[in-house]
Amino acid sequence: MSAEVLQTLLQAIMIRSVVAIEYKSSSGVSERNIQPIGLYASSGYWYCPAYCFARGDIRQFRADRILSAALNETVPCREEVSRNTLLDQPKKDRLEQTTLELEMTKKGVCGPLSR
Repeated sequence: MSAEVLQTLLQAIMIRSVVAIEYKSSSGVSERNIQPIGLYASSGYWYCPAYCFARGDIRQFRADRILSAALNETVPCREEVSRNTLLDQPKKDRLEQTTLELEMTKKGVCGPLSR
């Protein structure tokens, strides 16, 4: 995953913004508007659950398949999606979970929070 895509997704998550992406799947490259909920790693891949405006539902996007990403301020956020977190996502065949909490600032990720 490119650093630019990661930065755009993180920014969209923090400010609750819609992102226009180019996404490569087995059926080819498509353009979509998504509203990211979060980012997480599983089985060596990064995933971005997001509301997909084309499908009208929450979908899982593999972050390494996002070819480009740009904030799209012309599409308004869906308020009900803005209230979702990664914990709201369905638990599908999860073997083990490790929760990592990060402090997000305008400068970026500062590091793990100690408890």
